[in-house]
Amino acid sequence: MLDSVHDESGLKAKTSDAQAATQAASQAAAHTGAHTLRFASRQTSLRAQLEQGLVRWHLLSLDAPTVAALWTWFVARCARIALPSTVTAAMFLAVWLLYAADRLLDGRAGDGLRAGELERRHRFHRTHRQAFTVAMAAGLGALIPLILVMARLPGSAFRPFVLLGAALAAWFAVIHLARPLGSLRGTKELVPGVFFGAAVFLPTLTRAPELRLWLEIAAVAFGLVCWLNCRFIDGWEHAGAESKTPVLAAALGVLSVCLAAVRLEPMTPVLLAVSLAAAGLLWLNRIQARLDPTTLRAAADAVLLTPLLVLFWVR
Repeated sequence: MLDSVHDESGLKAKTSDAQAATQAASQAAAHTGAHTLRFASRQTSLRAQLEQGLVRWHLLSLDAPTVAALWTWFVARCARIALPSTVTAAMFLAVWLLYAADRLLDGRAGDGLRAGELERRHRFHRTHRQAFTVAMAAGLGALIPLILVMARLPGSAFRPFVLLGAALAAWFAVIHLARPLGSLRGTKELVPGVFFGAAVFLPTLTRAPELRLWLEIAAVAFGLVCWLNCRFIDGWEHAGAESKTPVLAAALGVLSVCLAAVRLEPMTPVLLAVSLAAAGLLWLNRIQARLDPTTLRAAADAVLLTPLLVLFWVR
């Protein structure tokens, strides 16, 4: 009898312990699950914030001027040239004015474009036309004194910049005037490559003519990756993209690595940055279906910020 009672008490104790263990395990699992959900939520929130910031950077036309100013400074740094801050500031403002004006004109001509040709950046500029007009007037007011200061600096590229700017203005006039007469798609993508390749390297070239050969090689590589950037974007935004574009990007990346491997000092970091940008474009092309079109367009410019990844190389 006593043994039976004892056994029954032991069984109840074991059952109670098992229930307590199960309850503890459930609480631990719930805590872990909640922690995992909070972590995933934070990751999702951070990604959403990054994407939102990237899109705003693009819609405000700050992407191209950021790339231009960064590369202008980076090339000079690689060549061990102390570039005046007025040069990079003028580069930023000039490119921003150019791109904002281009998108405003595209937005203004929106009624005459075929369906699908008016992208979100064009609609954004058309919606906020008045704000952009005021900002551009202020930007132009700040750019003029910077240009006057640049003209007096030793080794200034003032005259080449004037000629380049005049040629670019004429080209954009042709682009926008010719739109009603027929599409010039396929040729407009060439302009950023030529313009960026020349404008970004001119300040350093005029101050370090002894590096002309290396600077020209690097300028061609950089111009090509800018052209590839535009070709990828055009392919993503319109049907019928050229299938050769990824191949060309891969070839450019390999070429840049090979040129960097032969130690084309002091342009080795520049060529490595070009190679990384080409690889970034290929990666975006691979995951394009996962990204919102505007985010994808902004990311294509963000991958051109690769000088930030190779600054350690520059002494």
